[in-house]
Amino acid sequence: MSTVEKPPDVDPEAQADNEAAARLYSEGKPCPPDLVRRIQERAARIREETFQRIGHIDINKLIQESRDER
Repeated sequence: MSTVEKPPDVDPEAQADNEAAARLYSEGKPCPPDLVRRIQERAARIREETFQRIGHIDINKLIQESRDER
């Protein structure tokens, strides 16, 4: 039996914001402040949820360990 979790569905509003930001970036245009605010707020919420679920992740240690395994 597999223990791999199914990734959650992407929120349609988040998907639309991501696509809009990517399109504007590819066109060399700035993102509207409200779009940037929504994306930043969503990212902060996801960071906090991840921290609550997993705790602190020392990315420097992970990078160092991955290099030591080579």
